[in-house]
Amino acid sequence: MIVGGYTIVGKRVAVLVVGGGNLEWAPDGSRVAKVPIVDYIHELSDRLGHCVWLAQDSGTWGVSLTGTTTQIKGRLDPEKVTVIGIDATVRGALNSMWLFFRYALERPYGVFFLPAFMTMLPIYPLARLFLKKNAVYVGTDWEMYLAESPKGKWLGWQTLYRASFQGSMRLADIVIARGRRLADLSRRHNANVVETVPLAHMDFSSPGIAPLPRGEEPYKILYVGLIRFDKGLGDLLEALALIRERRPNSAVVLDVLGEGPDRASLEAVALDIGIADSVNFRGWIESPDEVGHYYSDAHALVMPTSTHPEGVPRCIDEALVRGIPVVATRIAGVPAEFSDGEVLLVDPPAPARLAYGVEHILFEPEVRRQYIEGAERRRLHWSRFRSAGEQHAMLLKGESSTD
Repeated sequence: MIVGGYTIVGKRVAVLVVGGGNLEWAPDGSRVAKVPIVDYIHELSDRLGHCVWLAQDSGTWGVSLTGTTTQIKGRLDPEKVTVIGIDATVRGALNSMWLFFRYALERPYGVFFLPAFMTMLPIYPLARLFLKKNAVYVGTDWEMYLAESPKGKWLGWQTLYRASFQGSMRLADIVIARGRRLADLSRRHNANVVETVPLAHMDFSSPGIAPLPRGEEPYKILYVGLIRFDKGLGDLLEALALIRERRPNSAVVLDVLGEGPDRASLEAVALDIGIADSVNFRGWIESPDEVGHYYSDAHALVMPTSTHPEGVPRCIDEALVRGIPVVATRIAGVPAEFSDGEVLLVDPPAPARLAYGVEHILFEPEVRRQYIEGAERRRLHWSRFRSAGEQHAMLLKGESSTD
């Protein structure tokens, strides 16, 4: 069967996914994407059948949309998924709508990620009549995005953006929302809203949190994410310098997992304020086992974002399900999501407050016990499902409660 220039041989489309990640070409010609979305797509295929994935094509191997070079990529298995790159041009949007409608005629299940799916809205009312069952995934706080976006793009774009988000949700059989705030916002437009497991395999088999150090062993704190100033890493380095000044007899080491455009500048900051020997910039790490090693060695995770409009960072849940206490800034969806004492929250921009938060977690046993218990509550909250792929497949097949 040839559709829109793409070939699917002997495979009936069982699940159709739009958005959720960006496609790239590997040097050997295979299609790759970030590991969590690849694992998710593969699991949907394992549980529902062959998948067609329409996703933004970012082209060059290893170049992300933020301009950073990354190697944390998974290869998409052509036996499980047919991947089709789409672009944002008018011609690309028209071709994408045609492909979306054509595959909908095969009566697949559907998972559609906003905001990428907004371009399909003109054809969605007709296409949904053929879909077996479909879910719209909301991972972006559209109201916060509009509030923080420049007003002068073109007249009426904010109204159209909001209407496209809300219209997509109203037409969906299920709305899958990432976090409590987005679930609450989504319920204004669809009564069938489910809070989703993070889009990754959560490691519930972790051996548990590392014991606090003895003697001269260092305390270890962990940062996972892009290396940019607006992610609060400068604040975290200043906080580490304050801790070092106040507690000269307690060694505290920071491991930074990630890459980004401000790495060299932040390495220079660490050197200038005299803490370079306490900060390890590890870069991107491909191996999940190696990443897990850093989590299992950490005594706390810090999410220090100062101005970057976070949703609900996955690294927080990755730490909590392992029993690791977390210090995070009150920004975007974080305070709404972790409102039950799971995370020690501080106001940004906050070098001094971050420092006190980390000290409370590391050096005050009662506070530490409180947030370890909060982490356990979060682990139990997610332990019904091993992954988002499992949860979403069950929802589409009607095998899971939507409460």
